[in-house]
Amino acid sequence: MMNHMPSELEESDILQEIRDAGLNLGMPAGGYSDRIMKRLQEETRSNRLKLSGKVRRPYFARRMIAVTVASVMLCAGIVGSGFVSPVMAAALRNIPVVGGLFQEIGKSGLKKASEAGLTTVPEQQDAQDDIKITISEVAYDGIRLSMAIEREGAEGLNMVNRDRAEEHPAKGYLGYPEMYLGDTKLGYRTRTLNEIASTDQSGKVGFSDKILVAEFENLSRTDGGDIPDDFEMRVLIPVTGIEQPYEFVIPVKKMQDGITLSPEKSQSNDEFAYTVQKVILTPSMTKLIVDTKGFAPDAGPLPKGHKLSAVHFEIINEQGESVEQESIAFEHGLPPVTSHSEESYAPFDQRPEKLIIKPYAFIIGSDWLPVLDENGNDSKVYYDDLELKIDVKL
Repeated sequence: MMNHMPSELEESDILQEIRDAGLNLGMPAGGYSDRIMKRLQEETRSNRLKLSGKVRRPYFARRMIAVTVASVMLCAGIVGSGFVSPVMAAALRNIPVVGGLFQEIGKSGLKKASEAGLTTVPEQQDAQDDIKITISEVAYDGIRLSMAIEREGAEGLNMVNRDRAEEHPAKGYLGYPEMYLGDTKLGYRTRTLNEIASTDQSGKVGFSDKILVAEFENLSRTDGGDIPDDFEMRVLIPVTGIEQPYEFVIPVKKMQDGITLSPEKSQSNDEFAYTVQKVILTPSMTKLIVDTKGFAPDAGPLPKGHKLSAVHFEIINEQGESVEQESIAFEHGLPPVTSHSEESYAPFDQRPEKLIIKPYAFIIGSDWLPVLDENGNDSKVYYDDLELKIDVKL
């Protein structure tokens, strides 16, 4: 059975029950109920006035209710107090206690981390010249820092400027954030600003004009110090047409239970060799760091005009379950003879006891993209003789 969003009437009924429960709990002097309820009323009014449309409505409705429930449960202690009616109890069972944005738009690893409560939801906002920026959710696993960023006030405009040669870009494009730990700037090895694909009310698929996920890998302090597991980070986000950057101070907490394996194990044949330098397993991602030499081994006759791609790698556990690779690049030409690559995959649901690295190559057509097989899947050639097994040891 499909879960449907509460109607407007159902939402107001739920909010009224929560409001009544919080205000009747006998809060201490200077307690939280008035401030919580006032803020919730403001947020509800603001969301309904500003955030219209079929695409955005379900998420903000769910998050508004979730934040309401979480605020009252945490600050007023209604759980187990006898103030939850059967109607409200039924409603609470159908919504998350904390509704992180990554649960809606994040990669599978971010979605799992958010659902497990391993992210932070700062909801930090800054507004200038009718444009409001919100950092809605943050995830950090020690390797990658991800931030969900929302923008209001520049509807119809892409989140990032794709035309870098544009001399006077429109007001509202987001640039790369700068991050600081105290007065120390944080550096990083790689960075991406991912616009989230969405569907508008007419059914047209495009890029959202409201949501962006910024990702930074291999953070480092420019003064050479260590990055703690739990810290406050100052974030400056430049926006075109706005003189001052938007500024935020957000909490960051490293996910625990991540491990790094350094097997430095190799496998080769006459045409290709590779060495697995590291495998990193975190609650939100799997990373493979590998060095290669040579080209994809001969796989027998190929159709005219077809060729083999560079060698790629699948990762499976002892049960044969694989994790999806986040992205794969294809060369328009021969791949390099040697390479050092860091490939990212979804996380395993449970930490495996063994990993099997399975090299393969795509069969590439004249357009430099994989040829589809009879089932509509990318055609691949696997190299069983190059498989490599790695024990996962703590």
